[in-house]
Amino acid sequence: MMAAMRICGALKFAILMTLLQFDHCSYIRDYEDISKFYSSNARIQTLYTTMGTTECKYDKVTKRYSQKAEFKRHFSSGGTKRTLDLVGKFVNHRHIFEPAELDTMDVEKKEGGYYSSERLLHSYYGDNCGIFSVTRNWGGRGNDYELRVKKGNNAHGKCYHKFISDTKKAGVFRKIKHCKLMQ
Repeated sequence: MMAAMRICGALKFAILMTLLQFDHCSYIRDYEDISKFYSSNARIQTLYTTMGTTECKYDKVTKRYSQKAEFKRHFSSGGTKRTLDLVGKFVNHRHIFEPAELDTMDVEKKEGGYYSSERLLHSYYGDNCGIFSVTRNWGGRGNDYELRVKKGNNAHGKCYHKFISDTKKAGVFRKIKHCKLMQ
């Protein structure tokens, strides 16, 4: 009887230690936080996109809250300029049941209606260069990528090389379009 109690206690202890180990395991790492990238008054330029040159744009954050950002998205394609008023709601799509960084922005038109889902995959140089996965499919995953930088920065070094690597792995490397700098 005493041996059975010791075995049961040892088993409970082993299970407890295993659960505690999982709580600190390496698969829960620091992920990118899109709310830091879309900071107050940020101007964010798309330098490379796999969505075509019509998606060359810059975003100007006009209002920033803890869970969302309001911004104007300016497009310039073939001499035609257009602007959209958008609201990005910061969400966590990686760890649904645990608190974690906000890695995705569900974007809607300010007057209502779904626009896109934009996930910050990687950021470099103090959140000044970022690689985004973008989809216009509601609730779906996209296979399009963009490299965006904050005004005054460029895509060099690690950020650019990771963008190239990610697009090659996704099979969309040949779709990359270079965007001209917009004013």
